[in-house]
Amino acid sequence: MGASFIKKSDGNFYMRLDGNTTQVKFAAAADAGYTYTFSVDGTVRVSKNENGYTSSADPVPAGLNLNNNGFPGTETTITYSRTTPGVNDYLLSFTASGSGTAFYLGGESLTWSGYAYPGDGYLNNSFALGVKDGGSWKNVGNLFIKDNGVWKECESGWIKNNGSWEQVFANYGNSSWICMLEGTDDAIDFCVQVIAEN
Repeated sequence: MGASFIKKSDGNFYMRLDGNTTQVKFAAAADAGYTYTFSVDGTVRVSKNENGYTSSADPVPAGLNLNNNGFPGTETTITYSRTTPGVNDYLLSFTASGSGTAFYLGGESLTWSGYAYPGDGYLNNSFALGVKDGGSWKNVGNLFIKDNGVWKECESGWIKNNGSWEQVFANYGNSSWICMLEGTDDAIDFCVQVIAEN
């Protein structure tokens, strides 16, 4: 069971549900002037009216006050219809009242050598896997395996080395947090956390 935010090789960000997860809720934190909406597959799930954080936010941002009323759509369980067992990805989008905003995975490195909220250690980076093509190595973005005649995308790849299994491939960096930053001068403007309920 799990829910996370990922960035795919197509440059877009997604919410990924895996295992038997069908229900999630969102927490939020903000310390910025713009108003925002955060959407999953075109449906607005969270909006930001004020600064602060919601009660499920973990970790709690330093220096901000609890403010469940400033983030409509948080702390509510949302059920997603899962048509395919295993992994389902849902496209993320947002709007902002000002310009110069962009998505970052929680923990992603920023230009000032800091990290998007909630900081270093929250982004699980993917491993690199390569194939030799025409004499040069090229990175593999996705890995597939044929299962009962159907090609399925692999989340990770492992090899046995000296009797121990070692992970050698993971498709995506992922985090439970996604941040919408007004530039990259600080770690938090508006951030949403996804929490698997079941």
